[in-house]
Amino acid sequence: MNRLRTRRGPPWRVLAVAVALLALTLWVAAGASQDTAPAQWQRPVMFDQAADGSVLAIEPRTGEVLRRWQGEQGFVRGVIRTMARARVAHGLPPGGPYQLVGRQGSRLQLADAATDTRIDLESFGPSNWAEFAALAPNPDGDPR
Repeated sequence: MNRLRTRRGPPWRVLAVAVALLALTLWVAAGASQDTAPAQWQRPVMFDQAADGSVLAIEPRTGEVLRRWQGEQGFVRGVIRTMARARVAHGLPPGGPYQLVGRQGSRLQLADAATDTRIDLESFGPSNWAEFAALAPNPDGDPR
């Protein structure tokens, strides 16, 4: 009797290569941090929630509200929660301040020197990038 051998999935070698390629991609992405591009500007910023539920971006030295996001703002809230979670994990208060760093090529990064946490904001698409890019200083260095 002739038995046909059937496979229910890809061979283990194909899976091993796929996992290796994924690991390599993650390794390269981690090594290709945007820290290699020189910073064109930096701005300290803290975030808070107003009584009405809106999210505030605050200049830490003066207390000036730089920007107010109203509504759901899932991306902005998610980024802020990620940064705050890293600070709490390091035994620090969650509020910051953080550094918003503009690099060459419209690269934008939210960084926390206290925890060495960095989020490369342009990786999430132009509309999400724009939410934080609005906090950038004008070309003459004055706040917007």
